[in-house]
Formats: sequence, structure tokens, C-alpha cells
Amino acid sequence: MKQKKLAPYLLTVIITSLVGGCGQQEYSDVEYMNRALDYVDAHKYESAVIDFKNALVKNPKNAEARWRLGKLYVELGLAADAEKEIERAISLGLTGPEIELDLFDSFLLQAKYDNVIETIQFNKYSADANKSRAYAIAGMAFLGKGDATKAETLLKRSLKLKANAN
Repeated sequence: MKQKKLAPYLLTVIITSLVGGCGQQEYSDVEYMNRALDYVDAHKYESAVIDFKNALVKNPKNAEARWRLGKLYVELGLAADAEKEIERAISLGLTGPEIELDLFDSFLLQAKYDNVIETIQFNKYSADANKSRAYAIAGMAFLGKGDATKAETLLKRSLKLKANAN
């Protein structure tokens, strides 16, 4: 008798589970990344982080999603997480001045000034905007180390290049 009364409940639970799962849309890693970028544009950063992470669940080797998540982490002040994601993106083969400069920004946020000072190479950046940013990052690193004179020199170069870039 108890088995007959239990069967309708089990059937209801199974059907509810199946129907509940049908409403969820499945996205590819690229679609998740594009959704995340839309969330960033809309300043919905928590949702953006979730969708970047969803993209990486779908494809852990999506270097661009890793970099963009790392870049967002820099903006949110989550420097250690940013460094980790950007370094993974680089290890997956993603290259470019903006990626490297974002990594340097994560170092600055963690007060890893020596990492910036010892690694940054200004001649690698051909565009004035990137070179300006590199000088600014290096200037902030020297300022963090207490060398105001060197910081001032680099920051002035940054401002001059930024004016030329505009």
C-alpha cells in the first residue's frame, strides 16, 4: 500500500526535475565570454565574473577569457587573482602589450614593485598609448619603492606620450 502512495510523489519529483532543467540555456565558452563582456559594459561586474568563469568551465584553455577575467580582477582590486589568470592566459599563448601591461598592473596592486621595475621594457611598446601606460606603471612602481625622483621622470614621460597619443 505504501509503495502505491509513494509512486505518484516520485513521479512528480522526476518530472519536475526534468522540466526544470529544460529552461536553462546552454552556452559555448565564446558565448559566455561575450555575455560577460556585455555585463562589463553594463557595469554588472559580479555577473561578468560568473560568465567568465562559466566560459572557463566550458573551455579551460580559452586564453582570452582568462585574460579578460584577469583584467576585470585588476579593475576590482583582486590583484592576486588577476595575476593568476593573466599568467595562465600568457602560458596558453596569448601575447600582446595590453596583456603584459595588465599583468604589471596586478603587480602594482600587490606592491610587487621589483617585478615591474626588473621586467618592464619600454622599447617593446611601439604605440604611444602603450608606451605611456608602461612609463606610468613603472613610475608608480618607483614611487611605491620611495624613489620620487625616478617616479616623477617616468610619470612626466607618460603624460607627454599620452598627449601625443590623443
